[in-house]
Amino acid sequence: MPGDVILRVENLNYSIGRNQILKNISFEINRGEFVGLIGPNGAGKSTLIRAIIGELEGFQGKVEVKGKIGYLPQQNNFERDFPITVRDTVAMGLYKNKGPFKFFNKADWKKVRNLLEMVGVAELSDRRIGVLSGGEYQRVMLARALATDPEILILDEPEAGIDEMGKTSFYKLLNELKKEIELTLLMVSHDIGLVFDACDRIMCLNKTLHCHKSTQEVSPEDLRVIFSPDFDLLIRGKDHLHKEHEL
Repeated sequence: MPGDVILRVENLNYSIGRNQILKNISFEINRGEFVGLIGPNGAGKSTLIRAIIGELEGFQGKVEVKGKIGYLPQQNNFERDFPITVRDTVAMGLYKNKGPFKFFNKADWKKVRNLLEMVGVAELSDRRIGVLSGGEYQRVMLARALATDPEILILDEPEAGIDEMGKTSFYKLLNELKKEIELTLLMVSHDIGLVFDACDRIMCLNKTLHCHKSTQEVSPEDLRVIFSPDFDLLIRGKDHLHKEHEL
């Protein structure tokens, strides 16, 4: 529903000793939005995500989530080395709903099959996760994150380890899921070009929130402020923005 706020952050501050990691962060995300969170290394992006998903203690301010959260963390090589199949990996996402000491039933395995079909890797069900490509692995982990039936899905650099074609395909899948299952998405990314192609709104973070705008409203100067002095290295994002403003 347009205007229905699913995530609200108010006056969020977080410091470690004298080092302020996040300063006066306030924003809202509505149901059904696909929001990209961008910023340089050390900008506080992962810390902000930890606060939202409930893994950060000691911050000041308020985080209010009106719905179930799903979380897709950065790729973890240890997980890929673990001798487990794609099917069992996705089933692990059901543990939170089932509780301890409960076995999977036919309905659970049907849900796993449906999730694998939803993300386009059903044919990989019996394959070990260690042999998957980066794009295949990320789709499997996406299926696992969706197993809890989240209303808002938070993704931390999901494009890491995926080639350019795989990134485009993965972002297309996210937009399809947004429409099909009415999913709200908040995604941390370093790929400026794809973020502007895929997302509805962009949040620019560098310890404080410099902007929270639609993709059409974010200017090259917005990026220059948060990425300076490394702005000139972001050729792809800069060129993308110039093309947008020339249309």
